[in-house]
Parts: sequence; structure tokens; C-alpha cells
Amino acid sequence: MATLSPPVKIAATADYRPGPRITNEMLAEALGGKDVPLACRFFGVEGRHWAADLVSGEVEPSHLTSGLAIRAGRAALERAELDASQIDAVICATCTPEFLLPQTSALVQTGLGILDPRCLDLRAGCAGVVQAIDLG
Repeated sequence: MATLSPPVKIAATADYRPGPRITNEMLAEALGGKDVPLACRFFGVEGRHWAADLVSGEVEPSHLTSGLAIRAGRAALERAELDASQIDAVICATCTPEFLLPQTSALVQTGLGILDPRCLDLRAGCAGVVQAIDLG
């Protein structure tokens, strides 16, 4: 008789946004008074968060892709009332890894203290999130 895998579920979600919220007006001023791109108005984008400082271009190491995912992962674990030892795998969907190797999911896995070695990066742009959920 075949054994069935245990059910998979999303126990919690979380996000992390670096730095202060940058409005369209702040962006226009940083661009030398130029108007915000038409796409921002068309899609209703009113603000964004950038990991880099608008003036200096400096980026804190914790604001790289894996650092953002680690902060969001910690928040999700807390919301779900789970310990890192209860996580079976890390699937990371990003088109902006900080390195080709090691993969971002391995950095996240290490940062969250997950000891199980199963981790996978998906680099599929916007569709990556849906693919990661489906794969999970």
C-alpha cells in the first residue's frame, strides 16, 4: 500500500520593506524635478521602498535579497508559532539574487537557522511566486 505525503499548508505569510516609504513626489525630486513615469500613474503606484539610499546609493547588507527574505521569514515563523526546526524546505522565488552561488534559498535557510538542507531557488520573474507555491 502506498503511503501518502503529509498535507502541505501555508501557515503564515509576512513581508519586510526596507527603509522609509518613498512617494512619487520624493522620487521626482530625487530625479531632478522630473515627473514620475507614466507607468506609476497608470498602475496606481503611490510609493515604494528601496534598499538603497536615494542620495548615496549605499545598501545595508541586511537589505540584500536574502536579508529581506530572512526578516520576512522570521516574522512568518512567529505568526505561525513555528520553530525553524519544523520547516522542511525553503523555496525562494527571486530574479534578483545577490550571487549566482550560493543560492539565495541557502542563505535564507542558514539565516533562519533551518538545519534541513532542502532548498531551491526559482528564477522566473513575476511567475516565480506562483510556481514556488505550486512546487511547495
